[in-house]
Amino acid sequence: MTLTSIDDRLKLQRAKVRTEFIDHYAATFLASYAAANYIDNCQRGWPNREQPIEDAYCLAEEAWEQVEKAIIEKTIERNR
Repeated sequence: MTLTSIDDRLKLQRAKVRTEFIDHYAATFLASYAAANYIDNCQRGWPNREQPIEDAYCLAEEAWEQVEKAIIEKTIERNR
């Protein structure tokens, strides 16, 4: 196996982990949002069908950047 193919595999793996993290984060955020607001909305007589999907994915992207930064910093510390 060449270095290029190893590098490509690592990039693909990283992209997969990133996608899975973001999708899971957004789904958890939306489920938590719905659960937290459902009873209040029903008591008002109008279940809110609008979900903050864009917010969920924006927050997920920001969270991923923080996780990635922490991983990089931890890796640098270990390699010193």
